Amino acid sequence: MRAVDRIARVSAEFRRPSWLDASAVLLDVVKLYSSERSVRPGLAGVERAIPPAIKAAFARERGLVAHLHDWLDGPGRDFIASKNKGFESPCHPVVTSRL
Repeated sequence: MRAVDRIARVSAEFRRPSWLDASAVLLDVVKLYSSERSVRPGLAGVERAIPPAIKAAFARERGLVAHLHDWLDGPGRDFIASKNKGFESPCHPVVTSRL
């Protein structure tokens, strides 16, 4: 899925108070949260815009935080662990379970 499509999908989901398939939505959220892309070389990419928007959405909706905690305690645990392998440098921020 292209980043633009993922942004549109996640944005629509964040306007809802809860999700039917929280695991699928949270996978997209984590992929966006850990994105490192820019429109032009040398310019700030989505990594500066996306994480604050995601954090704000979780702050607005307590039900979404519950989905996140459930996901991190279950299927998200392995995904997060796989993303952190070998990416502990300043160039590659480590995905954490805290947003």
